[in-house]
Amino acid sequence: MDLRHLRYFLAIAEEGHLSRAAQRLHVAQPALSRQLRDLEAELRVELFARGPKGVRLTPPGSALRDGVVDLFARIGLAVDRAAETAQGRRGACVISLGQAFAATLSGALIEAVRDEAPDISISLVQSEAGPAQWGVLRSGAVDAFIGVEPRASMHREFAWHTMRAETLDHVLVAHDHPLARRSPLRPGDLSSYSFLWVQSSMHPEVAADIRADLKRLGIHAPVEDVATGPFTLWLLVAAGRGWSLVPRMMTGSPPQGTVAIPFPGMRAELRAAFTVRAGENRPAVLRVRDIALRRLADPRFRIAAAPPPPPRPRAQVRAPGTVPRDLELRHLRAAQAIMMQGTLGRAADVLGLSQPALSRQLKELEHVIGAPLVTRTARGVAPSPAAVILGTESGALLDRVAELVALVTRTGRGTRGACVIGSVHMGAAGALVGEVIRACAAAHPDIHVTVEDVPSPRQTPSLRNGEIDLGVFLTHIGRSAADIQSAPLTEDALTCALLSDGHALASRREIEAPELASIPFLFMSPKFQPHFHALVMRTLARLDLAPRTDQTFDQIQTAWRLAAQGRGWTLGFDSHRARPPAGLVAVPVAGLHIPMGLELQWRRGETSAVVLAVRDLFRRLRPVD
Repeated sequence: MDLRHLRYFLAIAEEGHLSRAAQRLHVAQPALSRQLRDLEAELRVELFARGPKGVRLTPPGSALRDGVVDLFARIGLAVDRAAETAQGRRGACVISLGQAFAATLSGALIEAVRDEAPDISISLVQSEAGPAQWGVLRSGAVDAFIGVEPRASMHREFAWHTMRAETLDHVLVAHDHPLARRSPLRPGDLSSYSFLWVQSSMHPEVAADIRADLKRLGIHAPVEDVATGPFTLWLLVAAGRGWSLVPRMMTGSPPQGTVAIPFPGMRAELRAAFTVRAGENRPAVLRVRDIALRRLADPRFRIAAAPPPPPRPRAQVRAPGTVPRDLELRHLRAAQAIMMQGTLGRAADVLGLSQPALSRQLKELEHVIGAPLVTRTARGVAPSPAAVILGTESGALLDRVAELVALVTRTGRGTRGACVIGSVHMGAAGALVGEVIRACAAAHPDIHVTVEDVPSPRQTPSLRNGEIDLGVFLTHIGRSAADIQSAPLTEDALTCALLSDGHALASRREIEAPELASIPFLFMSPKFQPHFHALVMRTLARLDLAPRTDQTFDQIQTAWRLAAQGRGWTLGFDSHRARPPAGLVAVPVAGLHIPMGLELQWRRGETSAVVLAVRDLFRRLRPVD
C-alpha cells in the first residue's frame, strides 16, 4: 500500500462512483478498479459495497476514509513545515548577547524577528564577550552571537557582519573613586591611575587603537591588560584598582559599583558584530541575521536587502496543507532514515537500498517539497534543516499509517463477526482456548474464532498492528505496555525438569538440581526475553546449578522435541506432572519454584463488541484473584 492507493480510495469515497473518480484523477477506470482491488486484497477487507448506481462505504471503508482524511492533513502540514524551514520562515535560533549589548538590543531584536518571521522561535542568552562567546558558538550551544567582533585571524571558524561601532568615549571608575564626581574628565586627570583592560590577545586591533589614542592624548597611565573578560574587568574597576573605557550606550546602566563619566577626545571604537559559524547555512539562522542587520544595524553597516537564497528544487504546485501529488510512503521513509542516520551510506543500509537508489528518492522528494534535503559538508553530506523537520515528522506519520491499517483490519473482522486469538503453544493454553471456543459457539454462534500460534514476546506488536485481537501469553515472558491491558488466567509454576521417558533420571520421584549440571540445558536465548532468562538463571544459581547450555531456542516446542530425543533437559510446569508433552516425563526438582501462568491481553480502549465478548468468556471461565 502506498499513498497513491489512498488518494484513489479517497476520490472514490468522495465521488461515490468509480467512473467519476477516474475522470477526476485522470486515470482509466479499469486501472482505478485494479488499484482498488489491490488495496482491498492487502487490507483483507471490502471497502465498498457495489451497486447499480455506484458504490457506498462499508464499515471498514468508513474507518479508512476518516483515517485517511486525518493522515493527509498531517502530511500536508509536515510538508508545509519542511518547506517553510527551507525558506527560513520557520525554525529556531539561539543567540548569545554580550553584556554590553544585551540591555540595548535584546528587546529590539525580539520585536524585529516577531514582526518579520513570527514562526521562528528566537531565544536570547547573555554571555560574557570574548572567549566565552566564542566557546558557546563553537560548541553549538548557540547559533550566533552579538558581541565584539572576533579577531581577524578567526575568519576560518567564524563569519561576522558589523552591526554598529561604539566610540569608547566614557571613563568607568568605582563609585567612590576620587574622579567619580568630575565631569567631563581631562587627559591629565587619568595619568595617576592605572588603566585596566582585557587581555590584548582577545581583541588586539581594539587594544592597539586604545594604546594609540592614549598616547595621542598624552595619557601615561600604567596599562594593566590582565582581565580575562569584561565581567572580570568591571569587578577590578569596582574594587578601585583603576579605570577603564566604555561606550556611551553603557552610561544608563553601568556595571554595579561603578559610574561612567564623559571623556571627549577618544576615537577608539568597539565594534559589535552578528557572528555565526563559518559555513552556516541554516535558513532560520540566516534569516534572523538578515533581519538584525537590516533593522538594528547603524545606517553605515545596514544591508539593503537579504542576499538571494540558494537555488532550490522547483516544487510542485499545491495548496497549503495538502499532500503533494507525487509524494509516497517511500519518500517519508527516506527522509526519516537520512535524518536519523545522518549520512547517505548509513541511511541506505537501514533501508536496504543502494546509495544511488536512495539519492534518486531524495531528489524526487526535493522536487515534491521544493527544498534541498542534504547539504555538503567536509565529511560528505548531511541532512538539511528541511530534512530534519520532515524526517522527525515522518516517524509519527508512518506510525499513523500502521495504526490505520490495523484499525481497518480489526473493523473488517468485527463486521464479519471474527476474532483472532494469538496463543502460546502449550497444553494448558490449548485446553483453555479450546474451552473458550466451545463456550463461544454456544453463547455467540455468530462469532467466528480462529487461533494462531504467536510466541509471548510477539503478541504485543501483533495486537498493535491488528494481526490478532486477543493474546494468551506466559507470565514473565509477555511484555507489558501502556496501550495494552492484561488479566491473569491460570497459575502454573515451573517446578519440574522435562526429560525423555528413557532417561536414567526419569524414574526418580525428585531430582536435586546439581544432578542436572552435566546434562545439556535446552532453553531460550537471553535475547528472546532478557528479564525471564535472568530470573531463571538466578533461581538455578540459588539451587547450586550452573546449567550447561550448548544451544538456545526461541520455540518451546523445539526444546521439548530435543528433550524427548534424549538430547538434554528443559523446564516443565507443575501441570506437566500429570500431562507431560509426548515422549517426556516431568520430574520435580527440589526447591525449584518459579511462579508462572497464563495471562490474557487486549488493546486498551478496545471497542469491538466481538472482541469484548470473547474476552469476557476467558475471564468468566478462568477467574484468578
